[in-house]
Amino acid sequence: MFAVEPLTDNCRRILDQGEHVLIGVSPRNSYFTEARITELLRWSAKSFRLIDVVIPDFAEVETWLALGYPDTKAHRKTRSKAAHIRNRVIRAGDAAAVPASRLRVLLLSDLAARPDYQSALRRCEETVAQDAVLREMCLRPARHALRCHLNGSEPTPAQVDRAMRYIIAEMPLMLDVPGMLDVDHSTLIYHQRLEFIDWIFFGNTSLRMSERQAYVVVRPTETGEAQGRK
Repeated sequence: MFAVEPLTDNCRRILDQGEHVLIGVSPRNSYFTEARITELLRWSAKSFRLIDVVIPDFAEVETWLALGYPDTKAHRKTRSKAAHIRNRVIRAGDAAAVPASRLRVLLLSDLAARPDYQSALRRCEETVAQDAVLREMCLRPARHALRCHLNGSEPTPAQVDRAMRYIIAEMPLMLDVPGMLDVDHSTLIYHQRLEFIDWIFFGNTSLRMSERQAYVVVRPTETGEAQGRK
């Protein structure tokens, strides 16, 4: 169902250990249908001992605020969408027959109060502010997301800057999942390579990923694409 592409040899070694996988599921991403999540969890259960799915709930607020939603409405909309995707993941876990002892469904807000998350978030904010190349790499996907909401219209620089906070809020999980989730090694998976993750992962900025963390691109094959559209 999936083609698997570790970024480095170290990523492959961690992947092959099969200890822990982290799957981020965005409430706004049409890629994450229930069928697709089911197949991802089925694949993960065969490949890893422990599975964590993280839903970036409070990060999502930044997009709605950037689009001009009032604070109360933005938070209400975010909670609703996060609950919807959480239920979808739970149903997918049942369909994939993953034992509850091996699967956790977490909200990013569950981790946000942790001192290690807060420390990493501050480093990410400072680095993005100081590194013009990394900043532009983060602005590009934020700009694209807003254009989708605005039916192709161009967002203002202030809107893009606000929406970029979504990406920065997720960034700590790209640096040290083992430390934050108390596992020895972890594999972070996503269905595509992201420019700013490559920039960080290959040492082009002061941010550093833990040597105990892997990043692996897990793309559907043609069969998987068909299954995910069902």
